[in-house]
Amino acid sequence: MSDGASELLRRSWLRMWRGLGARGDGADAFDELCRRYGEAHRSYHTLQHLEECLACFDGVRELATNAAEVEAALWFHDAIHDPRRDDNEARSAGLARERLGDAGVRADRVSQVESLVMATAHAEPAEPAGTADRRLVVDIDLLILAAGSRRFAEYERQVRTEYRFVPDVVYRRKRRALLESVLARPRIYGTTRFRDALEQRARGNLLRARAALGALVLRPAGPADASLLRHWDRQAHVTAAKSDDDWQWETELAQSFEWRDQSIAELDGRPIGFVQVIDPAREESQYWGEVAGGLRAIDIWIGEADALGHGYGTTMMRVALARCFADPSVAAVLIDPLARNSRAHRFYERCGFRLVGPRRFGDDDCLVFRLDRDDWFGEERGEEDFAT
Repeated sequence: MSDGASELLRRSWLRMWRGLGARGDGADAFDELCRRYGEAHRSYHTLQHLEECLACFDGVRELATNAAEVEAALWFHDAIHDPRRDDNEARSAGLARERLGDAGVRADRVSQVESLVMATAHAEPAEPAGTADRRLVVDIDLLILAAGSRRFAEYERQVRTEYRFVPDVVYRRKRRALLESVLARPRIYGTTRFRDALEQRARGNLLRARAALGALVLRPAGPADASLLRHWDRQAHVTAAKSDDDWQWETELAQSFEWRDQSIAELDGRPIGFVQVIDPAREESQYWGEVAGGLRAIDIWIGEADALGHGYGTTMMRVALARCFADPSVAAVLIDPLARNSRAHRFYERCGFRLVGPRRFGDDDCLVFRLDRDDWFGEERGEEDFAT
């Protein structure tokens, strides 16, 4: 067995292995699972999660009807984890069948472990009619939902990191839907012990997490927003990010053009930023010069300083891009941050834009970035549904 494994892991493994009547000490299988839980792409489904599950089981072992099978299911339940796939539990159950079968564990016991691993897919709410062991494995896997505030916040960050390939606007929508589906269950935990001790705390954590994923929408900007936008124009982070041009908001917002869309980003009803989308070929000042049709250009910024660093800018951009490319005639989107604004350059590259090159607009030295339609939809096709 690996020298780096904790005493908890070693003790649990040998107890489970012997309890199942498996041959030898299973050192090779132990090392394989430790390697799997340590894979670089994992952030939440790691040895930390496994150890938390096993430590919890130590305290409630008497609730198990078949303790060795329950412990084996905990060991194997996240053995295979690819956040881009939806068959991880089935593949993990298959790995358990192979490793335990090779070690001479009786077929009926192997089958029970497979069934318990599959229960951690959480396809159904906690069900009193299920077996006691099934309810126990599921409750232990969901223990994290009732963690203390610091650990729960860490868990939320870890899940987001595992799904970092999912655009923020998609992640927030699906994550919020997942949390709401759990909250809608009559009970989160299936065993009386867990429900009495943890249900209320888990629901509180989920409610706060859902609130943190508050719905962000773009609503039309109008004359009533002029004072808000002038206030944002005076904020240090805004002046550092865009040119010193006076947008003359009172005049701008009173006008309506077919080639322009101006929006205020609101997070649960609170204004936090601004987005403008124009057709550069039709824009009256010809700011972009002579350009081909089928393009859009975006101006975007966060106005409220306390809204920085939370991913809202990414969400705003994704919503704006989705609107642009919903028009089948739009081939690409352009953006022109100041050349000195390196932070914005990195942001646009994370959103999928590619650098075209430097360009001077009036008195401003800028860099032009472009996102083509094929790149946008290629990224969209790469997204997978996910659950945690």
